[in-house]
Amino acid sequence: MEKLSLYFAHPVNVFKTKLEKEMIDLIQVSFGDAFKIENPNQKHHQENYKKWKEAWGNGMRYYFEIVLPQCYGCISMSFLDGKWGMGVAGEAEFYLKKNSPNWLIDVTKKNKVIRSLTPGEKKMVSEFNPKLVLSIEKTREYTWEVLYKVFKPYEKAHLV
Repeated sequence: MEKLSLYFAHPVNVFKTKLEKEMIDLIQVSFGDAFKIENPNQKHHQENYKKWKEAWGNGMRYYFEIVLPQCYGCISMSFLDGKWGMGVAGEAEFYLKKNSPNWLIDVTKKNKVIRSLTPGEKKMVSEFNPKLVLSIEKTREYTWEVLYKVFKPYEKAHLV
């Protein structure tokens, strides 16, 4: 029997970092062998994102139409100030609409833990409430030193 997949929604400035590896390890320790982790940073996803962006002008369609529907639930990661980037929130909201499991890697704690979203967080994510979810513009400020060329270090992203 094939394992169910959990989608790992996280800021792109965490891709290909030591922190990303640590978070994947945390997910694997927390969930054991029960699930497969679907990481948007995997090579085939990055290639398909580019193809969809060239073909339709929006690479995120690939995730929302192909990848997310195949996963059982979502594990999200915020920025260090607890704010969610627009992309991460959109991916989590996809699963909230389906009433599928949603967890959060709580990076605001010294020892990062994975926990279920609170009812308040679910409501704020569903409404893209600016108290929790960054606008597209703010997400870009948190993510990029030079737009689409140089990532801002995740550890400094919230210091805008």
